[in-house]
Amino acid sequence: MATPFDVRCWLRPTVLLLLWAGLCPGLGRSPDENGNRFSEGQRPSAHQTAEPFQASQTNPPSVAKVDPPSWWAGHTINPVRLLVRGQNLNGARVLSNSRALQVSEVLVNHAGTYLFVNVSINSKARPGSYPLKLITGQGSTTIPFTLQASLATSTNFQGITADDVIYLIMPDRFADGDQSNNAPANAPAAANDRKNPRAYHGGDLRGVINHLPYLKDLGVTALWLNPWYDNWNGVNNCEKPWCPNTYYHGYHAIDYYAVEDRFGDLSTLRELVEKAHALGLKVIQDQVANHVGSRHPWVTDPPLDDWFHGTLAQHTVNRFNNSTLLSPHANRNEFRNTLDGWFSDDLPDMNQEEPEVARYEIQNALWWIGTTGIDGIRQDTIQYMPRSFIRDLSNALHQQYPKMWMVGEVFDRDAAHTSFFIGGHTGWDGIDTKLDSVFDFPLWNTSLLAFTGKVPLKALREQLKYDALYPDPSRLTVFANNHDTLLSHSAFEAFRSFITAKRSRWKGRTILTTAAISPAAFLEILATLSTPRDASRGTKGCLSGRVGGFVCERNIQR
Repeated sequence: MATPFDVRCWLRPTVLLLLWAGLCPGLGRSPDENGNRFSEGQRPSAHQTAEPFQASQTNPPSVAKVDPPSWWAGHTINPVRLLVRGQNLNGARVLSNSRALQVSEVLVNHAGTYLFVNVSINSKARPGSYPLKLITGQGSTTIPFTLQASLATSTNFQGITADDVIYLIMPDRFADGDQSNNAPANAPAAANDRKNPRAYHGGDLRGVINHLPYLKDLGVTALWLNPWYDNWNGVNNCEKPWCPNTYYHGYHAIDYYAVEDRFGDLSTLRELVEKAHALGLKVIQDQVANHVGSRHPWVTDPPLDDWFHGTLAQHTVNRFNNSTLLSPHANRNEFRNTLDGWFSDDLPDMNQEEPEVARYEIQNALWWIGTTGIDGIRQDTIQYMPRSFIRDLSNALHQQYPKMWMVGEVFDRDAAHTSFFIGGHTGWDGIDTKLDSVFDFPLWNTSLLAFTGKVPLKALREQLKYDALYPDPSRLTVFANNHDTLLSHSAFEAFRSFITAKRSRWKGRTILTTAAISPAAFLEILATLSTPRDASRGTKGCLSGRVGGFVCERNIQR
């Protein structure tokens, strides 16, 4: 992400190659077996948005949503903190009718629409339903909550290594495997107009499942899917050249815990991961902790006053002075704008310096891993979040899943900038982000310039000197192109054109023909050009299937 407006609105269709029963009474039993033994917890709060007031005698409490809806016994995050959305929650107490769960630290926002509560889970508790009871002076209701069975670590949560080749899929533009989800009931017809390059085109998770054998045959080892969070089903109309548009790309979440209804559901997602693993393919989730979509319910009714940096009506827009993040001497206002400014007017910026926000997002990342068994995370726009949050998120992932891998999108062509965010060293702020990898945008940029004749080929060699800025250059993720760059900005296409142009000058020599150069082969060449010895420099991500660009897959069924 590198432009001051929402480039996702005009992105073209894209696909990129590139996780003993309890002996004590009540433990390890379902709530029904435990009878009505209650434990409760509540704390008064000094938080500015958490001052309770007396509700009307005619307004009983109600619960509409619980995040996360489930968790695990024996997890490194214990207690887990629930965010409950509802109505008339002021003055609420929360009770557990199972000794396996203990509740504490209740916090209600001033509007009575959100409640936070800690749930401590006994390590011997069995999977099952463990509803909690919410009580106010006006009535009571139930908070649904379940404990999941843990997935096998032998086949899930495997992480990504330098031996992997990653293939990026934008689900809506890959393959339509289930036409029944193409037109949700609340979606206008214009949102499904395939003549509009910015509308939904029908691709889904079933389409990916149907083509897993094909992807395996391509030789890739990992699939990176653009965000599968639920997004708004409507159409944006404006006077800008990118309108009308939809959020087919998935970066405007309206629910961090729901699968996009046009793509499928949670069971289909789990099926995809399981079948991919059975074929030896890993799965990477594209997560977006930096911002949500402007249609998210939080935007008009935030859980806390400082949940976002500003409001829909009053906020600053990021001016993308990214270099201010690297210096302790940068202008303070510019520094704060880079962290706090909204990526665009319709992408509200989350405030990870609010502890409740940070905890919510860390738990969300862990929930998706534990629920689906994914092997890695691509974290969108990571440089615009506090480095302390990146560190805490990385630590939480590694503590629960030691092999887990996260690559951060730090879209900058300067190696001094990208190296500042990768883990393994401490910055001027005293923080080691512990981030596993960043995309090698600097090498991508130099390759593009070199193969289009804008700089001499020796610039590739010169680029290698910046490897000294990284604790371990082999942890970089190299790539030919991605969904945030223009079709003309493919280093692979530039390389093919370069070889074609030079062919007449190289008669009589043994060279690769353009037909013999695949995207994967190009990345091996690029890795070799940027490696001083017989070692692999970085994880490889290959571009493929991009409409208007080169196509590796020939027969994707739509």
